[in-house]
Amino acid sequence: MKSALFIFLFFLFSLDGFAKEKKFIWGIWHNTYMQPYITFKEKDDRPLIEKHLDHFQKIGINRIYFLVKFPTGHVFYKSKIAPIHPQLDWDPFDFLVKECKKRKIEIYPYINVLAEGEYNEKTKKEDNIGPYLEKFPGHAMQNKEGEKYGWVSPAVEEAINYELSLMEEIITNYAVDGVQLDRIRYPDSLADYNPQSVSLYQKLYQKEPEAGDYSWTLYRQNLLTEVVAKAKKLLNSINPELKLSAATFPRPYSAAINQLQAWPRWCRQGLLDEVVPMTYYRNLDLFQTYLLQNQEVTPANIPLLPGIGAFFIQDPNILEGQIQLALKQGVQGIVFFSGYFLLEENLANVVKKYAVEKGN
Repeated sequence: MKSALFIFLFFLFSLDGFAKEKKFIWGIWHNTYMQPYITFKEKDDRPLIEKHLDHFQKIGINRIYFLVKFPTGHVFYKSKIAPIHPQLDWDPFDFLVKECKKRKIEIYPYINVLAEGEYNEKTKKEDNIGPYLEKFPGHAMQNKEGEKYGWVSPAVEEAINYELSLMEEIITNYAVDGVQLDRIRYPDSLADYNPQSVSLYQKLYQKEPEAGDYSWTLYRQNLLTEVVAKAKKLLNSINPELKLSAATFPRPYSAAINQLQAWPRWCRQGLLDEVVPMTYYRNLDLFQTYLLQNQEVTPANIPLLPGIGAFFIQDPNILEGQIQLALKQGVQGIVFFSGYFLLEENLANVVKKYAVEKGN
């Protein structure tokens, strides 16, 4: 009798655990810098954010990835380490975390990890230098001609320690559910000839870096992998329950060569708890093509949450079609960029139809 009761309870608890694992994620990337109505002032933005959270909850959003570090290196939380956005007079992230908890919406800060500069319209490069690289110009990525990018080199230990210190500050002071790494890549395949990067390569391979040499590609891929591994180790040391996510380029084979972002390897090595490819396409065929590629290279035990580019999908039918394709393929969630565009009724209603009516 006791053994039968034990088996029943074990089965019951197993079902409960399985149900929790099967929760479908309806997520959004959200921020307080690109919306035309944001003033960066608490008196204006607090009631707006609260109103928007009510809307997101109503349409079934159960996770928010909130931008806490802008590509220039400025942050949108109360930091003692990084420069706070100069127009900000409050801590919107603290408010958002607390309000999400009230609504049972998961909250993940997303961090532009290596970016410390802004896109330059004149040069068409992300090379406008932010405060960190103004102070430490020797930490910047470079091309072969010595031109600096607005990105820190993953070969520079001091720079990576700085980026990780921001992550530590956030997860120590805010009740988050996980962390997402964004811009965890190279801006292009021409970087990184930072002297420290070149010196380390020379020591490892006993030769000069050459663009067509796969060892040069693999070396830079490995540097990024090491950054992800350090981030995972940091999270585990502070709170093993926190999940590590990454926003990745949607073409896995191209990303490994052009952005040196070999993210399927991160999944296989257990460095990520989920992967969120930014499958931003205006039509169904391309979305399906890269969704299938992403599934092919993502291990079955790593949740795959394709990103849908609501920001340039004007047709609700296309949005609905992409949602249907993702659901048909059995993904573990969908993330929309960005929440701002789901404030539009025609797009919001599409998301609500599946997130609310079909359940989480």
